Amino acid sequence: ARAFLPLIGWIFIIIFFWNLFGLVIDWFIAAFNHANISAYLRPMNSDLNTTLVLWLITVVTFLWISVKYSWVKNTISWFVFNYKWNSIVEKCINVFVWWLHLIWVFATVASLSLRLFWNIFAWIVLIWVIGYLGALMTHSLLQVWLFLSLPFWFFELFVAFIQAAVFAWLMIAYFGQSKEAEH
Repeated sequence: ARAFLPLIGWIFIIIFFWNLFGLVIDWFIAAFNHANISAYLRPMNSDLNTTLVLWLITVVTFLWISVKYSWVKNTISWFVFNYKWNSIVEKCINVFVWWLHLIWVFATVASLSLRLFWNIFAWIVLIWVIGYLGALMTHSLLQVWLFLSLPFWFFELFVAFIQAAVFAWLMIAYFGQSKEAEH
């Protein structure tokens, strides 16, 4: 996975700054009371299409690494069939196990894109609920609720970093696994 550190680093930076940009957008909407444009301005990772593209980049790179280090025949046999065992029972078990590998590719959607999407979506809901409750508790001219919600904003900075780091760590794990001869 070390050879692909630039790609992993760029994906980390993209996810982190998209999350920070979404936090700035939320602050702008809350501070200047532009709720009518909130449907148009939202964090990039709260759109499922964006996270699916990140997943697609990861899976295509995973398959490319696998073909590069294990050749096409071994990569296809990893997904379809492997008859290198001796007994018929081992061969039947391996047919089932190798089909599970094919299902695994689509299960990475849940571990990469859906996890990132739902966490960022929950982040948006949390910020808006805190902002709404703060606005109800204080006078609208004082805008004190913006400062009361500041600890949540700092927590969301931490969450933005963790989301980018987890995505990068999963990419490292997948790319490292694809370089192994037996997967």
